[in-house]
Amino acid sequence: MRTLWAIAAAAAATMGQPPLDVRRRLSRSDGVKWRGTLNSSAIVNQYLYVFVHIPKNAGASFMKDSPRHLPRGAILRGSHEKALWHGYTQHLINSYPRTRLVLMLRHPIKMAYSQFLMCKYSIRVQDKGFPREGTGVKSGLKLWAQRLLNRNATYAFACYHSRDIQTRYLATAQSAWTVPKHPPMLSKALASLGKAYFVGLAEAYPQSACLLRMLTTHSPLEYCRCGSTELGPRLTHERHKVPSANLNDLDQEELQLLAKLVPRDIRLYARAVVKLDAQRLKVDKLFGQGAGGCAVADELRQGLRDTLCSAYPSQTGNCSIPARYGWAGGKTPAARAYRGVRRWERASGGNLARSAGYVE
Repeated sequence: MRTLWAIAAAAAATMGQPPLDVRRRLSRSDGVKWRGTLNSSAIVNQYLYVFVHIPKNAGASFMKDSPRHLPRGAILRGSHEKALWHGYTQHLINSYPRTRLVLMLRHPIKMAYSQFLMCKYSIRVQDKGFPREGTGVKSGLKLWAQRLLNRNATYAFACYHSRDIQTRYLATAQSAWTVPKHPPMLSKALASLGKAYFVGLAEAYPQSACLLRMLTTHSPLEYCRCGSTELGPRLTHERHKVPSANLNDLDQEELQLLAKLVPRDIRLYARAVVKLDAQRLKVDKLFGQGAGGCAVADELRQGLRDTLCSAYPSQTGNCSIPARYGWAGGKTPAARAYRGVRRWERASGGNLARSAGYVE
């Protein structure tokens, strides 16, 4: 009898709690209300900054650094790694009188590789079924990417599914662990990007932090100015005890596989580079030429172009993923389902499918 009571008590204590595996998927930073600490000349500072946390996009680092880049009265909350159109994130956006959407994107191919390494060395480190055959940091990458590219596969090794994940996060309710059945709607993701109050990039993290601080506090910073030798505050760099995602370690076939995972994300990232540069110019207009830092847009575009050219060399320099590559086509169940969404779109006048974040 005592044993039965003990079992019942243990069940009651854990009732309603997520399984252990679910808890360790999520960043602890998402559960914190990050409160701004800075003085500000802005008229209104009491905003809730809703941060859409896409895994492996410097999100945990950004949240930990946010109090040093937001004014007093402001609060930043993470989305618990949920997508923008997920019910939880929408609840955050609608639960406060004044909210601002904040995003942090990353070089798509580097992000996909980083997610693989996070799964291999952290989340699924004890999972013997996760692909890791061979030696070296990148071992298992090809099998992992091929599984995610297989439209018939319904299992992604119980970890992140990197296929156009940044576009999915901004266009649908699907989050990182969901196996996508249909392509996300790029136009909806671009619209979400355009409506965001602030868009940062992991490849330009120090400048992103500077721009956020100056835009929210309405105060210039000397260490952020282009050419300044003054040192700013030390920024967080969460590594999670995972090797760095160095694309120079990958061969052409591996780069191609990763590029095929993120064709829409590449276009989304290119637009995010434009957005970051527009924010820099806005700060320059407020505080003078160079106040927003040096122009990095061309360098970021060149970095993405160099990666694509390593994957798909071109004599003309117009390196890109083959145009015929995509989600549709063929006789696979996923392709039939994709065409079914197209028919659903036509039958409903397009409203239902578009509101769900699928198809253009």
